[in-house]
Amino acid sequence: MQLTLWTYEGPPHVGAMRIATAMRDVHYVLHAPQGDTYADLLFTMIERRDRRPPVTYTTFQAR
Repeated sequence: MQLTLWTYEGPPHVGAMRIATAMRDVHYVLHAPQGDTYADLLFTMIERRDRRPPVTYTTFQAR
């Protein structure tokens, strides 16, 4: 297993989603405030691809 961490300056999760879509054999873990679990929308509306990596959502309560 290889883990990566980076910062993308732009709309939340869009940069990570684009990088994950370009990779093979990747599992996308989306850690975001409750309500920000919209990876399916990002994959279908922004990238408009017929496939996407598996996504696991982890949430935290924003303050």
